[in-house]
Amino acid sequence: MKGRIPTEPSGAVEPTAGAVGGAPAALIAAAKRSMARSIASGAVHAASQPLSAIDAYVEVCRARIDKAGDSAQALVILDKIRDQARRAGDALRQLKSDFEFKLVRPETVDVNRLVEATVADFPSSATAGRVRLDLDGECPKCLADPVQLRLAVLCLIENALEATAALLPPPETVTIGTVAGEDGHVALTVDDRGPGLSPEAKRRLFEPLYSTKGGHLGLGLAQCQAIARAHGGAVRAQDRPGGGARLCLVIPAAPLR
Repeated sequence: MKGRIPTEPSGAVEPTAGAVGGAPAALIAAAKRSMARSIASGAVHAASQPLSAIDAYVEVCRARIDKAGDSAQALVILDKIRDQARRAGDALRQLKSDFEFKLVRPETVDVNRLVEATVADFPSSATAGRVRLDLDGECPKCLADPVQLRLAVLCLIENALEATAALLPPPETVTIGTVAGEDGHVALTVDDRGPGLSPEAKRRLFEPLYSTKGGHLGLGLAQCQAIARAHGGAVRAQDRPGGGARLCLVIPAAPLR
């Protein structure tokens, strides 16, 4: 199943009524929930370090005051500061836990058909002549939440299209492939012919609020990674042979019946 993008794919997840801009309503709702999760994760990441530092400084200060035999009232105040910092940290960790991805509706999903349906969500002006499908007809199905998985694929494709937006002319600058991976996994790759990834980008690409593009929140790839991990897999960033970047989503295949 290789070649051009089908115009009317019959995917594992069909568009529903109320779609906005060609994207299914369920996918839009999932994107909003996913963004909330990513923002919560980013808030935890951003706030945890200074809260930990406050806690550490208070402990050091308390030890010095206690050793010097200074005012007991100062120790009481420092204890209150420490307790408040710890309460804030506990609240942030609870917030992150509340927003974590969970497999609510796992189903047996045909990854190839899901990819076709996801590509069809994009306007033809965004994909025509730019996207090529290289789908393995023998690729096994996977056990996944179809809405979450489709959201992850959507983000990966969108990221690749943005990375190659400035290329002129842009002949097939993005290639989406599927293949049976090792150890009973399914691998979905999205290759682009963009500028590639710097060492820092490779290290931080999946951090919430990190972005190499101006004006972006840096949430899309973070939520992709969260979805992959909820499915027992991961997203990996690599250099594309010949230049550009390759993002590979790997998740377990569905058990054979």
